Amino acid sequence: MGRPRNMRKKGEAGEAARFISRTRAIRKLQLGLQAFNRVCIVKGIFPIEPKNRIKAQKGDSKYRPLYLKKDIRFLMHDPLITTIRQEEALRKKLAKARHLRDVYKEQLIKRNKPVYRLDQNVLERYPTFIDAVKDLADPLTMIFLFCNIQVRPPIYEHHVSRCQRLKTEFLTYVIEARCLTKAFISTKGYYYEVEIMGHRIVWTAPHNCVTEVTTSLLIRWDEE
Repeated sequence: MGRPRNMRKKGEAGEAARFISRTRAIRKLQLGLQAFNRVCIVKGIFPIEPKNRIKAQKGDSKYRPLYLKKDIRFLMHDPLITTIRQEEALRKKLAKARHLRDVYKEQLIKRNKPVYRLDQNVLERYPTFIDAVKDLADPLTMIFLFCNIQVRPPIYEHHVSRCQRLKTEFLTYVIEARCLTKAFISTKGYYYEVEIMGHRIVWTAPHNCVTEVTTSLLIRWDEE
């Protein structure tokens, strides 16, 4: 007696069909763990906690980071994935050239390093200008923090100077638009609140002192 047509195999419906583990997602995208985490941060994709973890993991009770399958399918067609794969391939070639002490090939590989732009990712995350204004609090906090940070690898002078320029430009806009509504001082720093296009934005600026960065802190820069 055959199986009824409307019956499905275990894992083809419900919670198990909506989620995928990180290991399977990395294998499907053909990326390393570090590259996968980098892509997820850029694209704004994070692990999701299912309603029933045991069902989502097909009966396995061990904790594993789970992602939505639709997000992983979305990443498979993103051009950023292709660029990162090319970077990983060039990184292996560069390591081989350094091992063979081939200076000419090493310079050639560095010259052919692929360059990717994040314009499309920014447009996907903020389709309208209002969406970008609503999410200004965290970028402003980071910009004001890096204005007073110590210049030390991997943080260089052009990183700090760029943040100082953005800080000056934004404060100039606040003065011209007269949109500052509140400000107070705490032990953590200065709190500012502005109202831009009907939306209130609160951010923190540290006190005027140089912030030292420990050498054990891992900081990666994704520049265009």
